[in-house]
Amino acid sequence: MDFDQLLNHFEGSGQKETVALVVFYLEEYQEMKNTTIADIHGVLECSRTSISRSNISTYAHRLQDDDLLTTTENGGYRLKHGGLDYVRDQIEDGVVENPRDELFIDTDVIDEHFYERLIRDINECYRIRVNSASLVLTRKLFENLLVDILRWHYGMDDIEMFFDPDQGYHHSLSQLKRNIRNNVQDFRVYSRDIDVDLLDRLDQFKERGDASAHSIVVDISDELMLAS
Repeated sequence: MDFDQLLNHFEGSGQKETVALVVFYLEEYQEMKNTTIADIHGVLECSRTSISRSNISTYAHRLQDDDLLTTTENGGYRLKHGGLDYVRDQIEDGVVENPRDELFIDTDVIDEHFYERLIRDINECYRIRVNSASLVLTRKLFENLLVDILRWHYGMDDIEMFFDPDQGYHHSLSQLKRNIRNNVQDFRVYSRDIDVDLLDRLDQFKERGDASAHSIVVDISDELMLAS
């Protein structure tokens, strides 16, 4: 959710309240623990509301006087618990959902920075309930894993198993799955879990990931996420 979407469902009418909403947005949706005046200005500058930059500090001080905002060791601001409740009370019911505590992908078997960062992004999208992005990024995760599995097993001597030299890019997820399915016995030496049933489940997930990537409907339900 971007700031203007949140603002559309905000019932606070004053500029002081809008500044509090900006801090809430940066903390809850951008995971910022130290919001500066420049950060607040940056959000407002890109939004459909206008508050004079010279007045932002004044509103921040008023929020402090109201015991809603506190300063950080780094010279920025954070909402107090009362401030969080204050902002949430002025947002229409059902707009802000509590972040999830659980992970979408829970694993510590990660030894490459690329996968570590990708799984972190997937879990963060899931945490803040951006379900469509979670599915699209998980599709990307599977795609890269299949490339690495095929590359590790067949090596550069059989590059066309995972790479299209004419296009200069690795095969699509559909082709990667097809190549593994056609040679599934080659991979049983690594794990007996790599079988046709696993590939069938991956097919089902691909359909959901494709739908999320190509559909104009981005409101993926929690039920569909759990089914994934």
